[in-house]
Amino acid sequence: MNEQTEKLNGLFFLIVIGIVGYFFLFYGKEVKPIDPDDAGTIPKPTRFLETVQPILAVSIKPKDAAQLSAFYQALSKRVAADTAGKINNLETLIRVHATAGVVRFQDEDVFLSYEQLRQPVDDVIAAGAGVKRDTDGSYQQVEITASKRASVAEALMAAAWACERHSKKKAKE
Repeated sequence: MNEQTEKLNGLFFLIVIGIVGYFFLFYGKEVKPIDPDDAGTIPKPTRFLETVQPILAVSIKPKDAAQLSAFYQALSKRVAADTAGKINNLETLIRVHATAGVVRFQDEDVFLSYEQLRQPVDDVIAAGAGVKRDTDGSYQQVEITASKRASVAEALMAAAWACERHSKKKAKE
């Protein structure tokens, strides 16, 4: 890698960290975990139901699934509230997902314990933006417009629903 590429990568990383910081600074309310016994508060999604099926297949402890559900609900609300367009493309949104998850669960190690969830949730985010994963594992980069922002927020709420259903299902076992 040449020096200019390294500088650009460093700058991009700082921008992503800045966006994540923006969310936590201006929307700094702590995300409280949902009690698995209270699961069922998110309506079943009318869209993205097929896209969230891989999330339901992952084995997650009930308490962790409830916390992940609360995280995706909060992320959905923050994406929907981003009327200034700070998150303006799919690549940035996927990086925010990864970075915000690590930051949110830094003391609990929940997010990193379920690394196998990252790709299915990224697929849900991409579906909200109207994109599917390419055969090489990458996504076509698209601009996140106001209408796509609403669709991505809906897709993230579907991921929250899947985690919530998952926590309820596993809690009964």
